[in-house]
Amino acid sequence: MEKEEFNRKLSRSPLFQGLTDIYSIISTVSFDIRKYKKEEIFMYSGDELKRLAVVISGSFRGEMTDSTGKVLKIEDLKEGSIIASAFLVNKKNKIPVDVVANNDVELLIIEKADFIELMNKNAIINNNFIEIISSMAIVLAEKLRFITLKPLKSKVCDYVIKQMKGEKKEYVTLPHSHQSLADLFGVSRPSLGRIFKDLDDLGIIKVDKREVTICDFQKLKKCADNF
Repeated sequence: MEKEEFNRKLSRSPLFQGLTDIYSIISTVSFDIRKYKKEEIFMYSGDELKRLAVVISGSFRGEMTDSTGKVLKIEDLKEGSIIASAFLVNKKNKIPVDVVANNDVELLIIEKADFIELMNKNAIINNNFIEIISSMAIVLAEKLRFITLKPLKSKVCDYVIKQMKGEKKEYVTLPHSHQSLADLFGVSRPSLGRIFKDLDDLGIIKVDKREVTICDFQKLKKCADNF
């Protein structure tokens, strides 16, 4: 990968915000670029995280599988994301999820000792990493609340409202397929389909594939807030 392309791609990562010549800074320590094909597993649940891994291109997903074989997708790790950042600097560094490639992926890999050296050399990277970990704690707390406390119908309504991005819209296009959305909520696709039908019958939304028409926003919001 050419230096200019390397800088352009990694500038998308919050870890390198505020830096210009990222390549020259990273080159002060040892690093590697690895490639993974679609559905290839980068790490298994229970593996120890011993190196920094930043997604350069493509995306991974973190997922858990229960004893019945049901898969719950925890999150998508898109370009610029750090894989399991909080576990890198924790003594308990065994990750709780499988990390699976959604498509062809390029990863920047830096061994833990080298990354610590890099943070000691560069205050911007050090501060960015601390901010990333702090933000992740807030996101995980919200996600845990979302997964465990809300009934499925409320989760769906909350999800639709988030796609409106704070604007008054008559319809939204879902970024996930119905199967991906079911995986995100940890339910079967038929269960999700029944929720969509219930919301349609209640006159709240109408769903046509990924297109969702907002019929009654006040009812939608009330349903999203229901615990």
